[in-house]
Amino acid sequence: MAPDKYAQMGWVLGLGGRSAEDRRARLFSRVDELLHAVAMPRSLAETGIAHEDFEKALPGLVRAAFADPSLRTNPRMPLLTELAALLRAAYQGRPD
Repeated sequence: MAPDKYAQMGWVLGLGGRSAEDRRARLFSRVDELLHAVAMPRSLAETGIAHEDFEKALPGLVRAAFADPSLRTNPRMPLLTELAALLRAAYQGRPD
């Protein structure tokens, strides 16, 4: 479902592309360009947070994320381990 919506966003924004996959790729590329243009950090590590400090804070961050009322609107409740994995991914960023 989400991939279709991303493709639709690419189309609505006029980014072109013949296939849904191409429209998604163009959307993601444009977002990458925008983040680069505004010098947005691509990971929590790039903000200067030391890995040791992040790992110390992680249990509290996971608890806070799990307790956040907005989490209740998700289609399914994540496990605490899944939230920790998501936060670790945010810390590391994605490979380019």
